[in-house]
Amino acid sequence: MKLRVQNFVLLALMLSASAFSVAIKPSLSIPGDTSKAKLESMIPSAFSGWVTDLQTGALVVNPSEAEALDQIYAATLSRTYVNAQGKRVMLSIAYGVEQNKQSQVHRPDVCYPAQGFMVRSEGRIKLQTPYAEIPILRLVATQGNRIEPISYWIRVGDDLASGWVGQKVAVVKQGLKRHVADGLLFRVSSIDPDTEIAFPTHEQFIKDLLAAMSDSDRPFLIGRP
Repeated sequence: MKLRVQNFVLLALMLSASAFSVAIKPSLSIPGDTSKAKLESMIPSAFSGWVTDLQTGALVVNPSEAEALDQIYAATLSRTYVNAQGKRVMLSIAYGVEQNKQSQVHRPDVCYPAQGFMVRSEGRIKLQTPYAEIPILRLVATQGNRIEPISYWIRVGDDLASGWVGQKVAVVKQGLKRHVADGLLFRVSSIDPDTEIAFPTHEQFIKDLLAAMSDSDRPFLIGRP
């Protein structure tokens, strides 16, 4: 009798675990068009005094990495913008369809050192915009004479993540909501030794870009708070 009760309890636990795993299995669809062409059309090439610098192009960390990035991400976008004052901002966006252990967006504080840069943290800020409060991480990457202040955030599903822990928590949160946890890295940077100029320029660029985007496209960058 005692053995029969134990077997019943074990069976109940197994069924409960199975039901829970089905319940949290992501089942909702991700954005339909995640192609590079869609990303390029979504991000305006000119807005609020910023224009794409076709002469310079995107000053990527290492151009030889472009092919590898295309294999990791569903879509990437790299542009350099310049304004009338001659300030340049490099924009990089990388989108991954599903965030899991094997496939997730790579943070600049990981990929820059892999390219030989020395990276130091400049802390975090919460950028207030009419659309969302954006948790931005600031870094400064240095290699030789090149000093590159960096501002970035990561979107996981509908949430904006702050740092490595926040990224992991957001993945679990989206899974519990039965959402496929897609991911996006938004990064802006500039070649400028003066962070007191560079970081405010990044913030203004971000605000101008978000204001120039359509209401339907903006959540692709900042989620749905």
